[in-house]
Amino acid sequence: VEVPRLRDDVTIFEDLAEEVARLYGFNNLPSEPPLVGLTAPEIEDMVKLKDEVRTILVGSGFNEVYNYSFNNRRSATSRFLPLDDNRRLEIENPISEEKRFLRSELLTGLAENVERNERSVDDLRFFEIGHVWVPEEQLHLGLAMRVPKDESFLDLKGIVQVLLGRLGVTDFMLRSEGRAVFVESDHEVLGFASAVSDKLAFAELNLGALVKLISGEYEFRPLPKYPAVARDLSLTVRGSIKVGDILEAVDEVKSDYVEDVDLIDYYDQNHFTFRIVFRAADRTLTDVEANSELAKIIKHLRGNFNLEVR
Repeated sequence: VEVPRLRDDVTIFEDLAEEVARLYGFNNLPSEPPLVGLTAPEIEDMVKLKDEVRTILVGSGFNEVYNYSFNNRRSATSRFLPLDDNRRLEIENPISEEKRFLRSELLTGLAENVERNERSVDDLRFFEIGHVWVPEEQLHLGLAMRVPKDESFLDLKGIVQVLLGRLGVTDFMLRSEGRAVFVESDHEVLGFASAVSDKLAFAELNLGALVKLISGEYEFRPLPKYPAVARDLSLTVRGSIKVGDILEAVDEVKSDYVEDVDLIDYYDQNHFTFRIVFRAADRTLTDVEANSELAKIIKHLRGNFNLEVR
């Protein structure tokens, strides 16, 4: 086949096939529907996670903000946060001197949002979902809360716990270190919450690490056939013993019946009340069995901490 010089639009096999079909007659070609496989649309876990995070936080009174991915300096409040300046990446051709670095966290931008608005508004609740570079690229969630009362850190820590719970993350613990509380799961740090002052607190979570944990939490189990047995355990602790340390110690007890442990009440930093839920998969536990399991937990706690059972 030789293509005329004027037909410079005929260059590939499909162009030639079209010419043959045109000469033969398109109406003479048999009509057949295309064979296309139909599959269910894929669900992007990260998109779903971001939508759920936005719904939960907006329902808690937060406003979403968008900040630049470049910065040059830390905010004045950043010195109170567990941030590492050595992880910042410098841009070879920055658009301005004020945008010389890729951000390694979201809290610097959120701190500036608070500083610009705190003179006119007492109650500020901001969050941002964005990419950071540490130095690899990650997707983070940043939270900032400034409230008129002196309980911003406790409120923000509670919101982080509620957020994780509603997302389906149950296997995590809070570890205190200085002015910050780190969120950990399976020895991996998911993020932290930190108090700058009595009225100002920040938190940041790694959504990339979180989405893997959430995908592992999506599983279906049959409803339990047998009722649970709950026991309340009130403790008076001496020294700097954290709630997370006690919860971790309860998990260390080898028991086939402990289903859940929660802090349900506290008087001060030395008086706590925990609720321990026992359940057996094949029968209803008796009071004797539940009390025996509780006694094992109390013995383990007494062996590890200086405390008294009330």
